[in-house]
Amino acid sequence: MKSLHKVKYSVVDIGTCVICMNEFIKEDSIIVLPCDNRHKFHEGCIENWLGSNGICPICKKEINEQSLDESIA
Repeated sequence: MKSLHKVKYSVVDIGTCVICMNEFIKEDSIIVLPCDNRHKFHEGCIENWLGSNGICPICKKEINEQSLDESIA
């Protein structure tokens, strides 16, 4: 998934990655999925997840190149 939106963790991103269940810490690379800007995950966690599942682990919406392209437009 070449077009995933990456951000660096900041204090407003308090939360937990629902894949690994670890809290976000300073300087973590976070991926925000296009289905909902509240769906944030550690970069490595979501890349592995999408590689085998292809859906958001929270809302189950399909995440593919088309949905990523639409979120950028």
